[in-house]
Amino acid sequence: MTGHHGFAQQEWFEYLEGTLPPAQRAHLSAHLDSCPQCAQLLHQIRAWEQKVEEEARSLVLHVERHPYDLDRMSTEMMCRIRLDSPPALAARGMVFAEAVRLLQSVLDPLCGKGAAASAVRMAAERTGGWLDRRLSSERWPVFVRNLGEGVGAVYGVPAQLLIERVGALVAAEVE
Repeated sequence: MTGHHGFAQQEWFEYLEGTLPPAQRAHLSAHLDSCPQCAQLLHQIRAWEQKVEEEARSLVLHVERHPYDLDRMSTEMMCRIRLDSPPALAARGMVFAEAVRLLQSVLDPLCGKGAAASAVRMAAERTGGWLDRRLSSERWPVFVRNLGEGVGAVYGVPAQLLIERVGALVAAEVE
């Protein structure tokens, strides 16, 4: 799906992750240097990602103290994240990369950024689509199950339930 100024929505997130192939990265960087509108969009996406990370840390801390509150807290977190989405993102559902980053943000405070990134990569590989970075929305439930099982095996059932709950809330929005 083509997003802003001919760049696919996935490309914006791969650019921020540092995983966009060098030629595409150079092309997008050059465009950002000459287009204030796209530079502003990139700034908004970065700010949104920081909000997602803050919300995820808050959710994890709260759920550790009050595990019975998981459904309410995760639903409220998703509402706040939607409200803070940049207009260019709010007008459509999440692309797979955004949804994965959201789940990884939930994992970061539980197990650290490196372990969270590894868990996401392993779950995506088990789901069968990581190498091309284009897992489809139909594969989202399988990806969430794989991630939840992997995290649950190491960090316990509460961590698995957290991933599965947030993954279920995100499922309706993944394009």
